[in-house]
Order: sequence, then structure tokens, then C-alpha cells
Amino acid sequence: MILRFPAAAALLLASTWSMAQMPVPLLSGSQTPPAFITERGAVVVKIEPGPGGMTAYTALKDGKPFVVFTTADRQVTMVGVLFDSKTGENLSDSYVDRANAMRVSGAASVPVVPRAAGTNATPGISAKEVFAGRAAHQPIAEMLFSSTVAGVVEGNGTPVNTAYVFFDPQCGYCHELYRRTRQVVKSGKSIKWIPVNVLGDKGIPLAAEVLRQGMPAMERLASSSLQASSAPTPLEREQIRNNTRFFNDIAHQAGKQMATPTTVFARPDSKFGVMQDDGSNAKAFAAAFGTGN
Repeated sequence: MILRFPAAAALLLASTWSMAQMPVPLLSGSQTPPAFITERGAVVVKIEPGPGGMTAYTALKDGKPFVVFTTADRQVTMVGVLFDSKTGENLSDSYVDRANAMRVSGAASVPVVPRAAGTNATPGISAKEVFAGRAAHQPIAEMLFSSTVAGVVEGNGTPVNTAYVFFDPQCGYCHELYRRTRQVVKSGKSIKWIPVNVLGDKGIPLAAEVLRQGMPAMERLASSSLQASSAPTPLEREQIRNNTRFFNDIAHQAGKQMATPTTVFARPDSKFGVMQDDGSNAKAFAAAFGTGN
């Protein structure tokens, strides 16, 4: 649960349940979060109107949620308990309650951050192109397949015959999807596993290990036996950041809630589809990977 502290204390929020159980809705509106939140490593996952004309931002830092409020002129940002000046009613607990009530089944939640106009998450790549529904999806598939998006490819399929899975190393549902896709690769389908950081910085060393060692690391990750052999290099950190930004861009462009594991795949109508499931949904699994699990 998320703890509420007395009025004199700041609203410090603590989580006793896994981030893999916490859904994160798309950001509402076009508000840009205060820069200092993201600069300090937090990810804003929800924006909504706050009391008295303020704006409320729910953010995650190392897997723990917290709520900040900004005044209408955005000149002041605060963290704390808010009261109605006339009645004394607590106005901030409802935001805490909504964060505490977040749950998801079958996927770990992915924060969705609005992208600045005219920018791409990864150099040379625009998620807008992925969801533009172009008649020829081969260039898009080759773009996801290329080294510009850091990941590990298994199988001998073509770019179009490859499913692209965004995963967080700390996501148990991602491990389950990996186990359920072993027959898929044997059938001739390729999978590109793209590590992202959405469940906290503890996953970064494991993500770097996957980029460094490839499929042997993925196998150990799925069995919960992977350990980091060394600290992530600056290049590996940048690759993981770029993957995460591109993933956020995809979620924003898709216009719907996204979760890890998220699988992007070429559809027969020359567009790209998205599956957000651990493989337990047989119909979705068949659509994404072209075979049963």
C-alpha cells in the first residue's frame, strides 16, 4: 500500500508491492512535467487536474510513486498534504488513493512520457512512422531490426518476419513471455529482445548484461539467475535510455496504454500491430508470433 503521513510531513509514498502489478495510464492533456522531476531520474506516468486549479503529477522513482502539484502559473511546485482552506478537508489523499489502486494483470506497466514536437527517441527513428500504416512496411521493419535500436536477435527470420519485444529485466511477465516463445524461434520466426528501463534503475545492469552477452544472458534472465558481471558502460546506459525513449514514443504515438512486455509485429495488412501480454492470450500470441505457444 501507499502510506499517508500526517499533515505536517511531506507526502512520502512507499510501495510494498511490485511495480509489475502497477498500471500506468497514458498522460492526459498536453502539460509538460516540471523539468526537475525527470532530471532527477523520475518518470511522470499521469497528469491530471489538481485542487484549486493546480496540476497533479504522479511520478515513479526507483519503482516508488509520488505525487507533486504545480500552481496554475507553474511557478511553484510542492509535495505535501493539501487542505481545503474553508472546511479543512484533505484534498490530496484522493490522488494517493488512485495511485494505490493501480493494478494490472499479465503485464508490467510502462510509463509514457510525452515527446517534444519534432524530436525522436532514438536518432534516425520516429515511432510515428511505425504507426503511420505505410503500404510498404519493409523499411520500418529493417529500421527496428537495425543496430540503431539496441537489442538481441534470435532466429533466422527476415526483418518483417521478426517480432520486436520491449522488455524490462525486472518484469516477471517478460520472463514468462520468453519461456513461451521458445517454440516460436524453432518454427523459423525471429525475435528481437529490446531492453528498456521502466521498473527502476536496478534493472539497468541486467539490461546491459543482455546487450553484452546476448541470448545466453536472456536465458539466465528468464530463469532469474542472471547477474551483472560489471557496471554498465556509458554507451550501454545510452543505448538503454534510447530504447526507453523510443518505447515511450511508440506508446504516445499508438494512443493507448502500453506495458512490458510489449511486442511490435508486422501484420498481413502491411501495418504494424502491438501485443501487450505475457503470451497467456493464445489469440494475441498467434497474431504476434504467427504460431501457438
